[in-house]
Amino acid sequence: MSIHKLVLGRLMPAAFVAAATLQAGSAFAADTCVFDKYAPIASAPLNANQSNGYDTYTYLKGAQLFVPAQPGLTREWLARSVESALIKDESCQPAVRPVQITVTSAGSGFWVQLGANDPRTAQALVKWAKTLVEEKSPHIPAAAGAQ
Repeated sequence: MSIHKLVLGRLMPAAFVAAATLQAGSAFAADTCVFDKYAPIASAPLNANQSNGYDTYTYLKGAQLFVPAQPGLTREWLARSVESALIKDESCQPAVRPVQITVTSAGSGFWVQLGANDPRTAQALVKWAKTLVEEKSPHIPAAAGAQ
């Protein structure tokens, strides 16, 4: 076997892999917001219950986004995708930190629940979630009932 054939036999597959990697990287970079791929169609306040020993009261904990089910989308994958997106510096992140993320299955989709540490941050999350739904799904009303 000639050296020319040997070099071409080794370099051609590597060139194809490099080209595919660059193309996949650029496609991923163009789709930076996790909510572009998994667009929420509804938002709602996230309420929680607290007991002080005598009474139980409800308070605003944050916001939740309803993401419709898609083929192959699991609760675990959606949770991992949202967590990963919030670690990165993305354009669609809420302006508040820290945010606790929980994803629950809900019939025809998932509720992505974003919890905050205080009432002011929780209210900011509700406002952000409503704006996000209006931006990502302008043809669908943003109001939806909680679970």
